[in-house]
Amino acid sequence: MRAKKLMALNVRTGQIDVEHRMKQIEIDSYPIILTAIEISEILKVSKPTAYELMDKHGFPLIKIGRCKRVLRDEFFLWFSNH
Repeated sequence: MRAKKLMALNVRTGQIDVEHRMKQIEIDSYPIILTAIEISEILKVSKPTAYELMDKHGFPLIKIGRCKRVLRDEFFLWFSNH
């Protein structure tokens, strides 16, 4: 669903914007559920900084016991809005 929203159609040529398609392929290469380690790799920050970010209000966090996770698509949607 969201993948199609990230692809841009060039109205003049009717072609899918390759840059947007490549970004979607990169997003799809991550697991569906992200950990703090993956968040830190994506954002190029330390793991403690990723945990701080995950504790922020509005972050799409899923807590499973003491574990913190985030759905990949929700994270990238949140990230694109900040």
